[in-house]
Amino acid sequence: MANQQKRKGAKAARMRPRRSGARRRPRPRMGSSETRRQKISATIAPRGYALLKDLVSTRKAGNLSEAIDIVLDEMLRARNRAKLERAMAAYYEGGNPEAIAEENELAAALSSSVPDLLFDE
Repeated sequence: MANQQKRKGAKAARMRPRRSGARRRPRPRMGSSETRRQKISATIAPRGYALLKDLVSTRKAGNLSEAIDIVLDEMLRARNRAKLERAMAAYYEGGNPEAIAEENELAAALSSSVPDLLFDE
């Protein structure tokens, strides 16, 4: 009997409404790729776990799953940036010297007209 009361109490605690100030990530629309999430089970290094817990405690993520998504998104952005840099390097290495000189002049003119613009922040 006491166990049943404990279970009912635990169930009621799980069903309590969220505080009005609590943030919740909006639900993705049905059919989007986020609705078909994969469940995983993994062990991670203490350093990685501390990073994920920090994202949750600073409210940058609502839970560990969202924290993992944030870290993976950042990793994908870095990978795409490196891919773009390689493509640009290949373009400039094999390009027409006159066209490259003209592009460099345009880039210099643009950068001097907007000196306070920071692209990586």
